[in-house]
Amino acid sequence: MPRIDIVVALLAVSIPLVALARTIKVGYPVLLVLGGLVLCFVPGLPQVEIHPELVFTVFLPPLLYWQAVTAPTGAMRANLDSIGSLAIGLVLATAFAVALIAKAIVPAMAWPAAIALGAIVAPTDDVAFWSVAERLRLPRRVAALIGGEALLNDASSLILYGVAVTAVVSGAFSPAGTGLRLLWIVPSSIALGMLAGYVVSLAWRRIRDPQLQTMISVIAPYLAYLPAAQIGLSGVLAVVTAGVWVNRTSPRFATPEARQRTAGFWETTILLMNAIMFVLVGFHLNDTLPTLGRYPAAVIVGAIVAVNAAVIALRILWIFAGGCISDRLRRVARPEGERAWKYRAIASWAGLRGGVSLATALALPRTVAGGAPFAHRDLIILVSFSVILVTLVGQGLSLPWVVSRLRSNDDVAEEDEQRQVIAAMRSAALRRVDELESDGRIVPDDARRLRRYVNRRKPSADGGPNHEAVRELVKVERDTLIEARERGAIDNTVLRHMQASLDMEELQLDHHGRSPNGERRA
Repeated sequence: MPRIDIVVALLAVSIPLVALARTIKVGYPVLLVLGGLVLCFVPGLPQVEIHPELVFTVFLPPLLYWQAVTAPTGAMRANLDSIGSLAIGLVLATAFAVALIAKAIVPAMAWPAAIALGAIVAPTDDVAFWSVAERLRLPRRVAALIGGEALLNDASSLILYGVAVTAVVSGAFSPAGTGLRLLWIVPSSIALGMLAGYVVSLAWRRIRDPQLQTMISVIAPYLAYLPAAQIGLSGVLAVVTAGVWVNRTSPRFATPEARQRTAGFWETTILLMNAIMFVLVGFHLNDTLPTLGRYPAAVIVGAIVAVNAAVIALRILWIFAGGCISDRLRRVARPEGERAWKYRAIASWAGLRGGVSLATALALPRTVAGGAPFAHRDLIILVSFSVILVTLVGQGLSLPWVVSRLRSNDDVAEEDEQRQVIAAMRSAALRRVDELESDGRIVPDDARRLRRYVNRRKPSADGGPNHEAVRELVKVERDTLIEARERGAIDNTVLRHMQASLDMEELQLDHHGRSPNGERRA
């Protein structure tokens, strides 16, 4: 594990790099990787070793969890078939295509080792994609497709990676046993993730203290990941499932103050983790260079060029070929015209690799059964790092240009949903005002002030409305908002944006509705 002084130094270096990236509107992982790459060649700096277990156990669970919690789940559900094709089909196709190339260039490399290389470079990275794309305003369907793929493909690649590495280390491989193991791992991991999500939601339901609810959110990803890893299941699938469960239930069970605190905590934590991880991606490149002298330069260059070309080209072919078939099948139900190829072009160029590929490359065992070295481990790591560098820096730097050239201007689904749900919330609140007035709970003057407040969202000139009545209207609006998400009228991203506004309003009501000694005013 890196010394604390080195970790602090890396974070200090990352601050100006992130600030510069935001100034020039470039995804900050790009500059962090380049910064780490420069640092690794500075003479006199200590070598930094990051244990793969640290990435898998400490970094990966919260990164995946928060992305699942904030993901556009409605759009992902609508594109589940395409996401499955990318997260499973493309991962397997990429892994085996890379294995064929590696075996052709280095005939002495065993098939399981070649497949391990393919499994390392096959999955796209959810954190890298969102970090690069956060300022691009991608069409939601495209963002959901790429983000959903990156959330789920870690599981398929890590399972394939584990099978391949086990075969290298043990020297034995059983297809039947592997198939039975997969039939056990996938549903069991999902079930464990659902159980973890249920426990978190139940705890939020029973414990209403905002600080404690935030603490529950902090341990939630580990509550899913650690048991799964301990019993040989997929921690990735368990964490993503738990995050999606929390995604669905937190609007009802988390308090407004807890949601605000949790969002601030996670956004800062994710940035800190990314800063360390992406700097170390570049920093570790220097570790493999001294061990590659036994390979001819043509082999090293050929492997790097061929694998990178295959990874990028296969993704483009897969998305365009699969997209054409999908369009023909759905043309009557959902015509898209010019947008379809633009969306596919953006998605095909967004195959960024990152922390998971780094961790799996570094996690390759140094020896196999009997004490012999893991053959070609150094070459596999170098080729894996080259794919991270080429996709993250090359495609990451050019993705904004691709998006600006191809993004369709008529992707207004989110704006339409927001306008419609605001109108529905306003109508529900006004109906509630009518009910309060007809029941005699408020006088006509209060009803008039409340109606004006609902329409204008500010107190009228002759005084503000009753705080308790406004609080009740906010609850009605919140229920309307959640109900719209549950019946599929709006996506989770719209819900989170609108609910944040309601949370602010409710917290302001709580603040103004309390006396100086903390007691609630009448």
